[in-house]
Amino acid sequence: MEKKNEIRRQVRERKRKMCKQDIEALSREIICHMESTKEFREAGFLYLYVSYNQEVDTRGWIESLLKAQRRIAVPKVVEKEIKFYELTNMAQLRKGYQGILEPVSDICVDGEPGVMILPGLAFDKKMHRCGYGGGFYDSYLHKYRDAKIKKIGFAFSFQMYEDIPYEEHDVLLDGIITEKGYFCDGSY
Repeated sequence: MEKKNEIRRQVRERKRKMCKQDIEALSREIICHMESTKEFREAGFLYLYVSYNQEVDTRGWIESLLKAQRRIAVPKVVEKEIKFYELTNMAQLRKGYQGILEPVSDICVDGEPGVMILPGLAFDKKMHRCGYGGGFYDSYLHKYRDAKIKKIGFAFSFQMYEDIPYEEHDVLLDGIITEKGYFCDGSY
C-alpha cells in the first residue's frame, strides 16, 4: 500500500504542474487514438467519465459525441457506488460527489454493452490501474463482470509505469490509451 500511495503522490504532483494547453493538446491526441479503434466504432454505449482537475479532458469530446448522436453514459455516485446514466446534453450535468459533474438524468444504463473509458492515476503494461482510492470502478465492474463492456484507461504517458502494486480485487483493463498510442497487446 505504501508503494501505491507513493505512486499516487508522484502522479498528482506531476499532473499539478501541467498547464491547461498541454492537457488540452495531449487529450486531443488521446481521443484521436481512441476514435481510430474498432472498439470505439462498434460501441453501443460509451461509458465516459466527466474530466475533473488534470485528468485527460473528456468534456469537449462528450459534447461532440452528443452532437454526433452517440449514446453516452456518465457516472454518478449513489449510496457509495457508481451508476451510469445516459446523457443527452451537457445541461444535464450538476456538481456532485467531490465537486465532480454528475448526470441528473434518471435513465440508468448499467450493464449495457459498450466501451468504458476509465480515469486513473497510474497504469502499467500488465493492464493494472491505480485509481484514486475509492474503489468505485472496480466495484462496478465486478458487479457487471458478465456484461460486454470493454475497459480502456485514458492516461498521459507519464502515468504509465512498468509495474504498479495491485490487489486481487482490482479489475484488469482491456487497453490503455495515451498520447503515444493504444496499448493492449503487451507492447507500448
